Amino acid sequence: MYNFHQSRPTCIRQIDKQLELPGEQITANMSPLVWQQVESDRPLHCLVVANDGSNWATTPNDQILFRETATSPWVVLDGACVTVRVSSGGNVFCLNRTGNLYYREGISYSCPQGNHWAPITGSPTLLDFGVANGVLWVIDTAQRILFREGITMENPKGTQYRIQYG
Repeated sequence: MYNFHQSRPTCIRQIDKQLELPGEQITANMSPLVWQQVESDRPLHCLVVANDGSNWATTPNDQILFRETATSPWVVLDGACVTVRVSSGGNVFCLNRTGNLYYREGISYSCPQGNHWAPITGSPTLLDFGVANGVLWVIDTAQRILFREGITMENPKGTQYRIQYG
């Protein structure tokens, strides 16, 4: 078994469900385990793939990008953010450099990129966030962990923040 705390391998490639590293072999428990490079015409800072296969990204200069598939061209969206996240239900959120959180309105089957960003009002100034199972988790500048309940496609901004103790 390869110890990943040793020196970093210079290449990994799959051969019949076994990984071959320089001087080592790993038997993979998952199938298939194949990496494929996908081209991008610009540098990316953050990349998220939604359940429908669409891609949301930000660039180092805070552009927000969308594409329907991994091979579609990027579309530059309105706004400026450093991080974007997508919930399992398809809600899209982004955080800008000043710690303000936004959600994407107008996402539908006929308009998968939505039509504009709307602020989540009442949000403290944030450092980072994540979203899972209809709950938006945030870390604010006071180092508090908060969660926002009630995130749905019909109500992507949710209902209220609560402090997570512990």
